[in-house]
Amino acid sequence: MLAMIEKYLFIVEVMARKPSKEGLTDLQKQLVEMNLKEHENKKEMHDLQMKFFEEGRSFFKEARERYEKKE
Repeated sequence: MLAMIEKYLFIVEVMARKPSKEGLTDLQKQLVEMNLKEHENKKEMHDLQMKFFEEGRSFFKEARERYEKKE
């Protein structure tokens, strides 16, 4: 969400300066870079979430096995 707001503010700032054709090309390149960075951040977050869920799953599996052994 924050990344979207930053992109919007960036576009508004650039458009307020009435950019030239080269300026618009630079803006497009910067937006592509921002989108790539945002995508990488989302992928990192997803990877961390998956690691967390896997560790939680294995923890509860081991706990269940220990509990079953006690019975």
